[in-house]
This record gives sequence, C-alpha cells and structure tokens, in this order.
Amino acid sequence: MMTLLLIYIYCILGQFTVPSVSGQCCPPTSGFTINKINQNKGIMLGGTVTNDGLYTVTNNIYIFNVTHNTIHWESIKGSISGEGLWTKERDGHASAIINGDSTSPTLVVIGGQYKYNQLMTECLLFDNITTGQFSCKKIPLPESVTGRYFHSLTAVTMSPHCVWLVIVGGCKEFEWKGRVEKPIVTYITDTNRLTMIIELVYIEAGEWIVQSVLDGDDLTSKKYQEKYSSYSKTRTWWMDQLIKYPTEKEMKLQRYIQSLHQELQVADQNKVSLQEALTEANKQGSKVDGNKLVIMNEKLEEVLQEKQIITEDNEKLKAKVDDYEVYITEIEEEKKQVEEQYLKEKQITKELKTKVADNELYTAKLMKEREQWSQIKETSTIGLQFNYLIPSMDNLDCLSDVQVAEKKLFLIQGDKAQLMNWEKYGVRIGVEEGSLLSSETVEAAVVALVGGQFEFPANTVL
Repeated sequence: MMTLLLIYIYCILGQFTVPSVSGQCCPPTSGFTINKINQNKGIMLGGTVTNDGLYTVTNNIYIFNVTHNTIHWESIKGSISGEGLWTKERDGHASAIINGDSTSPTLVVIGGQYKYNQLMTECLLFDNITTGQFSCKKIPLPESVTGRYFHSLTAVTMSPHCVWLVIVGGCKEFEWKGRVEKPIVTYITDTNRLTMIIELVYIEAGEWIVQSVLDGDDLTSKKYQEKYSSYSKTRTWWMDQLIKYPTEKEMKLQRYIQSLHQELQVADQNKVSLQEALTEANKQGSKVDGNKLVIMNEKLEEVLQEKQIITEDNEKLKAKVDDYEVYITEIEEEKKQVEEQYLKEKQITKELKTKVADNELYTAKLMKEREQWSQIKETSTIGLQFNYLIPSMDNLDCLSDVQVAEKKLFLIQGDKAQLMNWEKYGVRIGVEEGSLLSSETVEAAVVALVGGQFEFPANTVL
C-alpha cells in the first residue's frame, strides 16, 4: 500500500517522497481501492487486514489529504447517511470518481468479494465526499455487471450530465478444490461480459440514474457507434471549455515556487547534516582536552552560526512561498473577475448592436416617409392643379382639334392629400387635403393632348 501512496504523492508533488503521517492512519491493507478526489485529496475503501495471523475483510473508508511531505488520514466510518446504508466488508472490488458539470465528485463502487469469498453483486454511489456530508445509495445493475471481482472500472465523462462507466475483465467465481485445498479462481472469458459500459445520466432531481447497459454485442452495433460518435464530437468541445491554460506569468510563478520547494528540501537536508556533525563534535569534545578542545569549540561555533543562517534562510524561503501562493490566489481571482466582466460587456455590446440595427431600420423608414412628403410638397408649389375632376372622357369634345396622346386613370381615396404622378409626361398633379370625404373613392382621368390651341371649360383651373 505504501508504494501506491508514494505514486499518488508523486502525481501531486512531482517527486517520490516518503511522507510523515498524521491522523487516523489505516492499518496495513490489501485488496482495497484508492481514488483521487481532487488536487490533494483522495479516498480509500475496503480491503483486507491481518489480525493475529487471520485475514479479515473490512468496510473501512478513509479520506486523506496530502500537503508537501505530510499525509493526514481521517476515518469516516459511521458518518454516512442517505438510505441508511453502510457498505459491507469487501475486497477485490473496483471504484472510480465521477465528476459532473454541476455535481460534486461522487465515488462509484462495483462488485468485489464479501466474507468467505462471496460475490458482492451491487453498485454503490457515495455522494458529497468532499463536503463531509457523505451519503450512500444503491444503483440497480444486472448481475452480469456487478458479479465479478479483481476487475477494472473507469469513469469517462461524455457530457456535462452523462458519464460512461467502463468495466473490464475480472473473475466470477472463487472456490477451494483439491485434496490439499487451494484457491481456484475462474476468469470472465465471455465476450459479452468481458467489457461492458454503464451509461449514467444526471437528472434534474439531483441524482444519477442508469440510462443503459451495453454488453459486448451492443458495443459492436451500429447504434452504439452512432451514439459514441455524437458524444465524441460534443465531448471534445466541452472538454476544451474546461481546460484553463495558465498564463506565462502564472507558469513563471509556478516554476519559481517549485525551485523554492527544492531549496527548502536542500536546507532541511543540510540542517540534518549539521545536527549530526554537532552530535559528533560533542562526542569528540568529551574525549579531548586543551588545544584540541578549543579548536573543536571554534568549529562547533561555526557550525552553530551556519545552522542559524540556514534556519533564517529557511524561514525566509517559507515566507516567500506563502506570499507567492497568496499572490497566485489573488491573480486567479482577478482573472475570474476579468472573465466575468468580459462576458457582461460582450452581452451589453450584443444588445447595443441590436438597438443600433433597430434604429437604422426606423431611420430608413422615416427618411422614406420624409421623401414622399417632400414630393407632395414640391408638386403643390408648381401651380398646376386640377380642382375639376373629369367624371367622363366625353367632356373633352369641347376642346379644339388636338390629338390625344394617351389617357390614364388615377384612383383617389379618402380626404388626405395625394399625388397623381405621371412620370412619362413629367406631370405631377396634387390633390388637396379635404377634396373628398374620408369614405369616398373616385377615379380621376388625366389626358395627354398634343397640338392646337387648348380651350378648357369655364370651371377648369390651371
């Protein structure tokens, strides 16, 4: 187990370190599972311990925190709520951490062995494992999934609200055989059970439910390929959104902090060496006299001074590390605020663009109306205006001999000012407001005449 913890600490600190231990440390255990919850926290569940030479399966659960060279253990046995469940003793099980978009990390446990090598055909979910308010509940799954031990389990986040649990291999039976009883295990070789996928979906009610269970045949079907392709496209985009790439300044600070940590370790090693040298000097000092004792005292004084200097430097380095960690936290908070401000300004810009577009449309409409009214106004100033509406084309007989070039009818409706525009002959005739009743509609005939001396009826006004 210590090897596994060293690997875990290496993943966090970037180097192998034998940590000091505090808290409720777990006893030597085998057959357990250990999972990383976040950057410096993990969870350990189950396994087998030895009591007086006898192997005992346990249901122990531990939360541990890793900080620099220290690992702190905390047992959470008896503090799980929910459906009144507490996990049974087990080993050889498999577990994984589910990280959803809007949920806290959740531990899922599948299969394993109970006392007397009995199969644990169940799936458990442990919620709120980072808050201290642990809860446990069962997820119904077929025995073809849960009835196994010494298998592997991986949680793959396909979307913000969908996780695929990939379960591979394992053993399905355990029994003692032979005249001299030996443990015999039976491995899962059925291709339908060898690799299986459980699709979990997070619903609005605030819980994970099983959407589907895929066996070996399902994984080779066209329907599965299409579903995977669809998830894969959205997952690539979604995962890219989650990645926060550090700035050059943040990377520089991180490298500097790492160098400070290395200097601290060197200082600690030097401190140990000086303490050993001091102890040796004290031993030798008890065996000599005179000049040798004076020389050794001088060396001892030098060692003490050097130790004091190193101790002071060590404290300064620790203070610098603390300051830079606070500074990085402030930078991250400032970065978050800038991103929020950017999103707000982006939304405001979008709204302003929409308003500008609406205003441009409204302005264009007003300009068009203004142009129409200008045309009407220009026509009214020409002085060519008919107050006499010709009811019939027969009234033109009173005119002199002329040639009729063309005739055209215009429809006039209501009592508003209107314009009869005959562009072909350059004629614009305005109808004054109030010439008709608002409910009246008439036709006005306009005739284009060519040649001769025009004579108009007495009531014709030019």
